[in-house]
Amino acid sequence: MKPAATRHFALLTCSVLRHKGYPARVRAGFATYFPSGVNENHWICEYWNRDQGRWVRIDPQLDKTLCAGLKITFDPMNLPPGQFLTGGQAWGLCRQGKADPSTFGLNRKMNGIGMVTGLAVHDLLTLNKFELLPWEGTGKDPSDEVVDTIAELTGLPEQHLRELQALYAQHPEFHMPADWQPWPRRQ
Repeated sequence: MKPAATRHFALLTCSVLRHKGYPARVRAGFATYFPSGVNENHWICEYWNRDQGRWVRIDPQLDKTLCAGLKITFDPMNLPPGQFLTGGQAWGLCRQGKADPSTFGLNRKMNGIGMVTGLAVHDLLTLNKFELLPWEGTGKDPSDEVVDTIAELTGLPEQHLRELQALYAQHPEFHMPADWQPWPRRQ
């Protein structure tokens, strides 16, 4: 899967759900269910299921054909626990020595702790409704302690919303430069 495509599917689904009145959010992290041999850089959508009283994780990119081809047997509209790890969850596993950072990335060549850090920061940004493209960033890496805080707060975002907003606001390394433009301007 290509990260930009997974982000587009997640963001479009989130937008439609919000338009229909459902609380929804994009999450950035890693899918554990692809046969690439790594926990693959991936973006999903979560929506609040009022009847069940919980956030439901969905992978809108997985249709029946793709599920069959990849031999995915779970319902992509209700991801089971552990099938998707947020950037913060992956960071925590790596920091605790429970996971090898080289198993997180796009493939065996583009992986490692930098990828984990980037997805932890992107998850913080998405929870602040700032859904950058996967390759966009400010080029400034936060300290390990700051990423530890991101991992802790993004683990239960509904309980830490104000803290997530404050963390984003207090750290200029998460902000785009004032002269940043998403596309080159035409002269």
